[in-house]
Amino acid sequence: MLEDNIILGYITRIFRLDLPELETMEEYLDFILTKVGKLSTNLNNSEVFTEGKYWMEIRDEDEAHETILHMFAPPEDEGGSSKYMYSIDGNMLEGSWSLMGGGTILINALNHELFDLVFLNPDFLILQKHGNHGGAKYLLLASEEKVSKQYEWYDVLGRRRDQVKLEWRDIMELLFDIHRYNQVFVFFIVGAIVFVFIIAFFST
Repeated sequence: MLEDNIILGYITRIFRLDLPELETMEEYLDFILTKVGKLSTNLNNSEVFTEGKYWMEIRDEDEAHETILHMFAPPEDEGGSSKYMYSIDGNMLEGSWSLMGGGTILINALNHELFDLVFLNPDFLILQKHGNHGGAKYLLLASEEKVSKQYEWYDVLGRRRDQVKLEWRDIMELLFDIHRYNQVFVFFIVGAIVFVFIIAFFST
């Protein structure tokens, strides 16, 4: 359990908000996105994914050891192209990005690629290649600041362990935390309303 989510961990067990154990990242995303998709902001809020943000590409391939970063410069002109940078272990490639409307973004680097937005918040940018293709279903980008820091964790007996770097399955848990926090927040809001109603009812 991540150190900053101890309380959430207890609540998760009480309200059965556990993430099922699946095989691939695509399967996890198929499941999680049905829960968190409604909480996404849209690409017109460009400050969420630009403004100096470094987005780390997350993959579940065993042989994928390089660090891939995506960087989107703030839009220069409405409807125009803006600078895009792509780094593989520090080797940089420059291109451009532009919004195409309808929740799609065009990224021009090695190829011209059109993506549909699936989910966006300050920690995650998830895109899906537009149309039918044989590649990976999702492009999962996570804030480097969020996923590259070291976390402390606790074993099943609650004993504190050494700091660990997150693996892709841990990142799936972080993404699912968005749903957990939302469900717990809704529960407490509803509970507070019911509590106030009961107090008002019995005080009359």
